[in-house]
Amino acid sequence: MAHAGHTHVNDITKNNHGHGSNFTSPKKFKIVSKDFGVQAIDRTLRRVYPEPLNPFSVSSPEKKIWNGGLLPLDYVKVFLNLGTPFYRIPHWHYVTYGLSDLHGDGRVHVFKGRDQPSGFGFELTFRLKKDYNENVPPSWPVTLLNDLSRYVFKTGIELCTFDYIPWFDALNKVGKERSRNPIITPCPSNSYINHMIVVNDPQLLSLDTASGTVNFLQIVGVLKEEFHYARSWKTSGIVDQLEIHPQSGNMLVTDISRKISVFDLNPRLVLEIFSKIESEGTFLNKVTCHVLWKEITDETDTVEGSENVSLNEQDEFCKMKCVHLDFDANAAELLPIMLWGRLRHGRNFVFNNPGCCEGLDCLTIEFIPYNVPPSPDVYVTANSPLKANMNKHHLQIFCGKAIIQKMEMAFSGMERLREQLESLPMRFMLKSAMFEITFRIQSVLRCRHNTSS
Repeated sequence: MAHAGHTHVNDITKNNHGHGSNFTSPKKFKIVSKDFGVQAIDRTLRRVYPEPLNPFSVSSPEKKIWNGGLLPLDYVKVFLNLGTPFYRIPHWHYVTYGLSDLHGDGRVHVFKGRDQPSGFGFELTFRLKKDYNENVPPSWPVTLLNDLSRYVFKTGIELCTFDYIPWFDALNKVGKERSRNPIITPCPSNSYINHMIVVNDPQLLSLDTASGTVNFLQIVGVLKEEFHYARSWKTSGIVDQLEIHPQSGNMLVTDISRKISVFDLNPRLVLEIFSKIESEGTFLNKVTCHVLWKEITDETDTVEGSENVSLNEQDEFCKMKCVHLDFDANAAELLPIMLWGRLRHGRNFVFNNPGCCEGLDCLTIEFIPYNVPPSPDVYVTANSPLKANMNKHHLQIFCGKAIIQKMEMAFSGMERLREQLESLPMRFMLKSAMFEITFRIQSVLRCRHNTSS
């Protein structure tokens, strides 16, 4: 994935900590249960679906993950929901079992404490519009939810409310139909729903179980333009518009055949968002994606975290003069957003690569603007613009006015880089009296194992 995906699954990218409507804001109330995971989730679902016909279906692998199976989820249960009086959109409601601690005996997740997150602390849900003559829920959302869950298990990255998930392919493309590498060979599709955002499930309150706390995070399929502005501004602003869209409604149902975006319904919305970005910047401050970095010396390539760094230096940010930065197309598209949405507003921006290399927790590149408020977590200055913590694989880059202007010229128009992949690879050099940075941008970034770059 991007991070999601967090992805490929594609790339899951996070985080967008915006402020949404009351309907999708984080829940203040929890249902307290003495049951362990499975029973507690079943009990809360029975409050919403008391009818005998629900759950409509249950998907479960023959061999569970704790018995050596490949699928991360114990179950995906599907419920028939007829919608609300305001938005009568009958739909299938998919709910995962397995990202939280279902059994409380350590077979999958370590018990952290009654008031701590149960497993990863959440389960995923998905609401798919039911076709009029459809009597059986489609199976592709089960595959989709397992793909997302597999990414969470693999990376340890937890999804959050208002995260967005770039997917770059129709959500209902599964198995052999989906390209193994959509960056290079995107698959044609009759569905335009090819990205996702994350909200709180509107019906399922958080749980406080004997295994810990569980939130229900709903995956919502969106169109390309909706994804673009969720990423460029804030996800919650797009969610507000989707809640009044007649094809999604206040339950944020995914209609896989939807072609009408929130911008088609409100043509003035684009200008309003541009005005908001100009005055507020973007709420996106940290993304999980494919980036790598390494220090370059006159003698030889010195990989950050290598053995020639002393133990005393490993816990400090050390000064450097020359670095190479590698970005894939997904990450590079965010460089212009970082510039005019964050750095121009005096806010930092973080690229985080989660454990793509063996033995490393993450690789982090943090851009710090010259006018950022003082903070004990900022180690770079105009006199020491490149510093890295070798132990934590964390690089900080100080961006003065001149460097920001150079980057704006170099990265102009890169927001839609995936639509012009034939121009890759690209290489940009930024130089000053104090440092040298090389940006290398590729369609696919292949992580090299056993190194930190």
